[in-house]
Order: sequence, then structure tokens, then C-alpha cells
Amino acid sequence: HHRHHHHSQQGLLLRLLPYAAGLVSKESMKTRTLRMLCHLPAAERGAFLHSFCREVLVSDLLRQGIERVEEHRRRGHRLVLASASVDLYMVHVQRMLGFDQLICTRTASLANPVVVGANCYGREKVRRLEELPWFVRVDWASSWGYSDSDSDLPMLELCGRPVATNPNRPLRRLAAREGWKIADW
Repeated sequence: HHRHHHHSQQGLLLRLLPYAAGLVSKESMKTRTLRMLCHLPAAERGAFLHSFCREVLVSDLLRQGIERVEEHRRRGHRLVLASASVDLYMVHVQRMLGFDQLICTRTASLANPVVVGANCYGREKVRRLEELPWFVRVDWASSWGYSDSDSDLPMLELCGRPVATNPNRPLRRLAAREGWKIADW
């Protein structure tokens, strides 16, 4: 039973997916992380964030989620990770999961880890997507959107194929009413 102690990259991806895919959105996590960074010497922050992604953003294994990402990649789809979490650690998550594009809450820098601009949440996610140069070329009616929260309603409504993934209660009710797919992973 060595697999429990196996820290392969794939294992890491499996554990990170729920958080990375925006299936878990924790404002308190963002605040706590930025506060921790401020107390760390600047030289140690990069290593801390890498460990943070490996050790802290660890959630339930969502094999089906990873498989869904890989299926979209095989089909040549553009993979966009849209998160209210901050760029300082989401860039690591983006790389680990192989997403093409990241939109998230921005911070000034590793040296000055304070949020700049709007929190990438709710309607702001769509506004940020609209800023991308290729936005107008996307067939949004044929695009998939995945979320666990009704706060992502603007993003889910943009996509013609919304999927409520481990949805919170309001999103589950809405998805059932709208006839959207509900994925319980």
C-alpha cells in the first residue's frame, strides 16, 4: 500500500484539482495566505508558495475531474482556469494542471503581496474573460463551464454547456431548474 505515500506529480494534480478548478473557493484562504507571505522574508516566499500548492491546496481526490480536464485537452479545447484566488499561488496550480490560461485575483508582487484591482469573483470573471484577445473568437454556446458555486452564475451562463460540479445548495437548485448537468464527484 505504498500508493498512499506516493507523491508523484499526478497524485499532486489529483489532490489539487478541486481547488484549482474553482470547485472550492475560499476567501479566508486567500487572506490567510497573503498575511503569511507578509511575515516571510521575500527570499523565502517562492519556496513557501510552491509548498503551499503541494501541501495546503490538497483536497479530496477527484479522479473524474482530472479525467474531464484531460478529455478536454485531448479534444483540443482551450483550458481556462478562472479563480478568485490570487496569482501568487494560482500560477503554480495552472502549471501543475496544464491549463492554457489563468484568470484570477491579481497581487502587486511577491515582494508586495497585496491585492490590486477587483477580486476575480462573480461578474468580474466574465469581465476578465472579455478582456482576452481571443474572447470574440470563442464559440461560447459550445463551451463548457464548471463551478460549485452560484457566485459563478455569470460565467456559467456565458457557457452553453454549464456543469454544476459538487454544487452548493443554491447552484444545485438552479441547475435542476435549468436542466443543467450536475456532476457529483
